[in-house]
Amino acid sequence: MPGETQLHGVPFPQEFFEKYEVSGEVLGKGGYSEVVVASERMSRGKVAAKIILKPTVTRLMECKKEIAILEQLDHPNIIHFKGSFLTDKMNIIVEEIFQGKELFYRIIELYEPEDGSDPLGFTEKEAHHIIRQVVEAVDYCHSRRILHRDIKAENVLVDQDSNVKLIDMGLAERLEPGIDQFTDYPCGTPGYIAPEILLHPSDNTKVAFTTKADIWSLGVMAFEICSGYPPFYAEEASELMRLSKAGEYEYLEDAWGCISKECKGMIDRMLVVGIEQRASAAEILESGWLAIDSTNVSTSPLDTLDGTKKMLARKRWAKGIRAILAVNRMRNTIKNIMKAKNAISKFEEAIDGSNSQSSPGSEENDAVDSAGVSVSLSSE
Repeated sequence: MPGETQLHGVPFPQEFFEKYEVSGEVLGKGGYSEVVVASERMSRGKVAAKIILKPTVTRLMECKKEIAILEQLDHPNIIHFKGSFLTDKMNIIVEEIFQGKELFYRIIELYEPEDGSDPLGFTEKEAHHIIRQVVEAVDYCHSRRILHRDIKAENVLVDQDSNVKLIDMGLAERLEPGIDQFTDYPCGTPGYIAPEILLHPSDNTKVAFTTKADIWSLGVMAFEICSGYPPFYAEEASELMRLSKAGEYEYLEDAWGCISKECKGMIDRMLVVGIEQRASAAEILESGWLAIDSTNVSTSPLDTLDGTKKMLARKRWAKGIRAILAVNRMRNTIKNIMKAKNAISKFEEAIDGSNSQSSPGSEENDAVDSAGVSVSLSSE
């Protein structure tokens, strides 16, 4: 109901509550966040409020970083930031509300309108219009030295008029002046991750991110939009990684036969393994397919409906599997923590109760080893 004062028992910050009225409508949920509809009390204009409950120190730092980046962005194809409210119990990021759907859902709707109207279908011209807006948004970010680092179809919203908004700056980073790369642990979504990031498969190895990693992700997304299937696909993660690192993809005739060579040429400039040879967003906009006036792009329908539906199904399945794996990893972490605590307790008990004349460290090692953790007590 309108005028909610709290979420899941946690009261909204007073400053936020005074400015906004929260409805009961939920736009989306994440692992530790929820996006709800709110209205500005003065103008009654609707906004989207991303709410993070019980923020940890790490989440608070991530939230502040995302806010700092959002404050620097003002582009028609990037979701607009309106404010933030941070407390020790709740973090809130307020953004414009955009009446759009995730990209693939919008493409399906063009084939199968929900309102029962005649289907419009999806054409190369429509793909050109959508992809150009996304590349313009990314070029704007790069001109401000901001890397998105998670470009994918799920982070592109499209409305009924095919207006586009790039969303989710949660992994975004800003390059320091004079430095053209950012060093961090690998991140992103499988299938969209650039080869130079995959060259270091260990989660414990830092890699260098540049603007060109975003371009690779754009190329993958453009390929999916136009054909209805991903350029790199395999059931096994190791094979997916191999295909992506090698840049091995194929334009199947059934899907690409009616698509212009200029469109394929643009994708080829994006999906280049070598980052020096990979085109920038500005270069892609200035020449080739996206530089062509939209009136000169083919309006012949593309046969991507079945493929897009299958991609969506696979992505939902993969997302569910990743969620299960994340929960299992968390459970294993908790078990290991408890195991370590038990080992420490037994170790301390062994020290406190040791009055025997046995060799130094024997009981202590027995106590620790019985908990499944081996340590060395020998001194140099």
